Amino acid sequence: MAALKNTMAPHNDRRQQPIIDPTLNVKELVELERRHHVEMAAAAEKRQDDLRQLAEHYTEKLASERLRAAEEAKHAEAGRIDSLLVANTNSVALALAKQEAQAQAQDKRIAALEQNQYQGVGASGQRTEGRQQNQWLIGLIVVIAIFLANWLPHVLSGK
Repeated sequence: MAALKNTMAPHNDRRQQPIIDPTLNVKELVELERRHHVEMAAAAEKRQDDLRQLAEHYTEKLASERLRAAEEAKHAEAGRIDSLLVANTNSVALALAKQEAQAQAQDKRIAALEQNQYQGVGASGQRTEGRQQNQWLIGLIVVIAIFLANWLPHVLSGK
């Protein structure tokens, strides 16, 4: 046992320094490792919490940005539609103005044609009336000539 006690008792190494019991050192290392694991778990949990908060923050930020972009797109689309409506209204107004001008020009042409037609009918009527008067006069002269041709030989012969 004495030999056993010698092996268990602290010895000096070759440099004549006492040999330290490794069980205390191992216990200390085990405790340090346990603390390290606890700290790492706490750090990982904190990191997960931070990541979750960042994800929530940027999810909210992304949602608000999408909402803003949708509103901006809605306003842009409303402006585009309004400008199309204005352009369409202007086109319709221009087309109506052109149609109005064409209608007025056509009315003027029709009025000129009607006036020419009335003048032509009036002139034609005057010519017809003049012809009728001439024909009546010629007829009268012919009747007088026939009368005179029949009456003059009787008057000249004395009968």
